[in-house]
Amino acid sequence: MSYIAVIYDCKYGGSKTYAKWIADELKADLISKSKVNLHLISSYEIIIFGGEIFLGDISGIDIIVDNFYNIKDKEIIVFTCGHSEPYVNKEDIVNNFKNKVKEEIFKGVKLYNFRSSINYKTLSFLDSLMLNRKYKKILNKKNLNSEEKFLIENYNKEFDFNDKDSIKELIEYVEEIKIIVEKKLED
Repeated sequence: MSYIAVIYDCKYGGSKTYAKWIADELKADLISKSKVNLHLISSYEIIIFGGEIFLGDISGIDIIVDNFYNIKDKEIIVFTCGHSEPYVNKEDIVNNFKNKVKEEIFKGVKLYNFRSSINYKTLSFLDSLMLNRKYKKILNKKNLNSEEKFLIENYNKEFDFNDKDSIKELIEYVEEIKIIVEKKLED
């Protein structure tokens, strides 16, 4: 067992893909959120959680939020993946996360964003309905942001933006904090 856990909540495949790449690079334990409990998550020193963003929400983030006060002394990293360009929409992603969690939680995690894939044919009925409503709402809007333009141009299309190279910054960060964590474990 490693002292690093990469936990993912996967609805459409993106977060699992990124979680596997990250776990492989760090030689970390790869765990589905459905198998995680407080005892398990507390046994790790570095906790990396990944969830997919869909209409502004991070899937499965409750595993961090609900257990935060029991794991706040650990290194906690959250990554998101979604269909929109993460660097263009980074501020929106960060602000959305900040607005949905307590300030202590927001300040207690390091957040990364990755671009993933989407296949409209595999969306659940509810997700498809919600995305369709968003599409119709912005269809006649005059000033579109980049995410809205992307949605209009690519509605009902399948695309894959998964990019293994995009995890590099997260991996480098973890490699830096591993030195501190390993020293702590030795003491």
